[in-house]
Amino acid sequence: MNTYCGTCGESFDSLFGAKQAHICERANTEPAWCEECGAELTKSGRCDNDHDEEERESFEHALHAFVLACGDISDTHTVRHYPNVPLSTFDIESGRVYTRIVCAHAGSRSVHAFVRNSDGAILYPKGWRGPQTKGKTPVRGSIYAPDHGASAMGPYGVKAQR
Repeated sequence: MNTYCGTCGESFDSLFGAKQAHICERANTEPAWCEECGAELTKSGRCDNDHDEEERESFEHALHAFVLACGDISDTHTVRHYPNVPLSTFDIESGRVYTRIVCAHAGSRSVHAFVRNSDGAILYPKGWRGPQTKGKTPVRGSIYAPDHGASAMGPYGVKAQR
């Protein structure tokens, strides 16, 4: 299954391919083109034309893998640094435009990340109601990446942009 880089448009295996995430070497100054039909790709690296549906990874599967990766990162950190503290649980709350990933720990809940439903982009939470969408790089990763967005996450949520 192929996924396209949002910056350079390069195709790479997304589900069972390489273990490392795609590292883009180009800035987003050149337009990227679909390998199948030649149409210009969107900013997220996806083609607007409908290609073979069987080749696409479903949003639900990628989202579930992303939430499992978030749990693994959080659990590893908690066990290593706070062995007597109970582990966090993660909930998925779907909305019209964004899906909210909620971390529940010790009776409190906080937003861990937002995922855009249209293209699987991982966004930094601005607050409980929505993600940060303004700025140079509001998208921090993609759930369709080979690591399912784990490289964009830290033990407490989406990594801050540097």
